[in-house]
Amino acid sequence: MAPVATTLTVPTAAPSATKPLVRDQDEPGVGLGLWPVDFEPTQVDYQKRLRIIENDDDERLSREISFPLVLVPRSKEEREEVSKGDLLTSIRKLSLPTSEEREGKSQSGSTTSRLRSLLDSNGGAIQFKRLPLRTADDFSEFVHALAGQRFDEGEEEEEEEEEEGKREVWIPHQDKGLMVIRTQFSKNVATANEGPSTQSIGFHNEYGLSSHFPSYIVFFCVSPPDVGGGGQTPIVSSLALYDRLKRGPTEAYLGDLREKGVTFTIHHPSSRLEGSVQGESVFKSTAFGPTEQEQGEEDREELERLKRKVVENHILDLAREGGWSPNLVVQEQDEEGGGSSPPPNWKVRGFSWDWKPDGSINVHQRVPGVRIHPTLGRPTYFNNIGNRYGYSKEHGAIDPPHHSKILAEGPNGERVSFPPPFYCGHGLPSSSSNLRYPPHESKDHPIPTEFMQRALELSQELASKVEWQTGDVLVLDNLAVQHAREPWKGDRRLLASLWDQPQLLSKAKPL
Repeated sequence: MAPVATTLTVPTAAPSATKPLVRDQDEPGVGLGLWPVDFEPTQVDYQKRLRIIENDDDERLSREISFPLVLVPRSKEEREEVSKGDLLTSIRKLSLPTSEEREGKSQSGSTTSRLRSLLDSNGGAIQFKRLPLRTADDFSEFVHALAGQRFDEGEEEEEEEEEEGKREVWIPHQDKGLMVIRTQFSKNVATANEGPSTQSIGFHNEYGLSSHFPSYIVFFCVSPPDVGGGGQTPIVSSLALYDRLKRGPTEAYLGDLREKGVTFTIHHPSSRLEGSVQGESVFKSTAFGPTEQEQGEEDREELERLKRKVVENHILDLAREGGWSPNLVVQEQDEEGGGSSPPPNWKVRGFSWDWKPDGSINVHQRVPGVRIHPTLGRPTYFNNIGNRYGYSKEHGAIDPPHHSKILAEGPNGERVSFPPPFYCGHGLPSSSSNLRYPPHESKDHPIPTEFMQRALELSQELASKVEWQTGDVLVLDNLAVQHAREPWKGDRRLLASLWDQPQLLSKAKPL
């Protein structure tokens, strides 16, 4: 993340922008027995009642739920207000195993925390409301406690040492290939996408267009939008999307995604482009640029050449992280005795790029479009097809040459591209002797617009549009939930914190 910003003005009171919360007496699975603060399920008008999978033998997926699960804290010491200290004490306990596992009754074969159990039973989304949090540091303390981590190395823990060792610990996510502008305000806490308030963002899993993505994304509301001024965060179950898409004509679409994968073309400017939803410079270390260790003192021309070489190597590193290698086809066929079917197109092709005269770059990222959820074992529609299709439509760039009809030309007459997602076509893998592909239409193939449009319509039908008040926190299982952003009026400010859980990421296999 970027250097920590020094100031962040926050409101002194938490304005109410939603109807009063109503306790939901029928919501099961929340009796956590936490102390000194417990949490009660509530009903809000933007929750969606749905079954994640309409016919499934796993009750967590087939029962009707309120999505997202909304929880409010309640002091068990009969205090009217919940203190931050008491809140953090209870939140830390969510990273501990469930009572069944502590008593040796679990049949899962692996440790499951209380938080993980709650997420799996409630569609992968939990919103905490009415929390006594106001600043970036408050939020960082909260999310570190939720992650089973210490915000301060000197912080004392109340649990016994043997219990501490059983925590389900998350680790901070390290950005790679980042194209959005974010400013860090506290430990593992930064702004959400800093694109303009007039710009919507379509449905996507966080970095579902890359081989490097977080397990969890957690949002915090510093300041809400004006009442009635928009700014909601729509969320939709990726598992529900797959379940609905597998019926009718879109079944073939899912089949092609599994076999071919999807190509996302991302434009990175050479320098930061303010006022854009994807305006971060390609030379930023959190994108593809050199880290501090890779920066030298060469002359300007040599430095530019070396910087480009670093970018290219980092792009290939990201492809390798997804399973690509230059001789992948030969290796996998040899391992299977020479008679096996080749790997999917996305894995063979890897990532590629083309530099533009103005110093910007288009990176073509080829990834699977569907994965297996690591704890639920069901297919999840994990990708960024929704928002990339939406951007392409908005910029009038669905058809070749996919140039934006909104953004102005660059100083050298260069046009910014917003192509829609493509199916990965057959072709040779990237290698040191074949670094640059011709325009990707020659090897990748358009996804029929009607399929992407149908996926968008289903997303809108199944979505809950989460509303915000100061102090609210939204926890999303990134493998289970896609999120979006509505335009807004007012001083809406959200912070985000991204986390990895390596033992789960290793199980999120392509389908």
